[in-house]
Amino acid sequence: MELPVRVSSAGFVLDGESPPDATRRASARYDLDIDDHRSRIIDADLVEGADLVVVMTNQHARQVLALVPHAGPRTFTLKELVRLAADIEPRGDDEEPSAWLGRLHEHRPPSPHLGNGDNDIDDPFGRSDRVHRRVAAEVVGLVDQLLESMAGQREPTR
Repeated sequence: MELPVRVSSAGFVLDGESPPDATRRASARYDLDIDDHRSRIIDADLVEGADLVVVMTNQHARQVLALVPHAGPRTFTLKELVRLAADIEPRGDDEEPSAWLGRLHEHRPPSPHLGNGDNDIDDPFGRSDRVHRRVAAEVVGLVDQLLESMAGQREPTR
């Protein structure tokens, strides 16, 4: 499946660091080689230049919105994004990703990032290999679902 997207990564702590060994081992289970990856700190310029900002927790979303308050319509937790995508028609072949994201945003509740943590993915940093494997499996599964929705390759769940 090929989509017209470019992906980059940034976070809120640690700049220029290599992934922990446990993260590398968990990623390798999915044939993901992250040995050359280095962390970087998110900033307003990165957010401004992104068509979509995907975060792991509601707290991360609030931090993004503190940097760029008008980024709300394009800032989602991964779980929220997948859940919303399951509730709307898949992206059509001729539909721009930005239009599809607009449809997702229209289906959101007010203040989506003030929830109780249902949208959060655990941070495995400093935790066991088992936790890293569980989080990797969760993220890979969610990303697969998201890609299917973005590519329009599934039946709507309505």
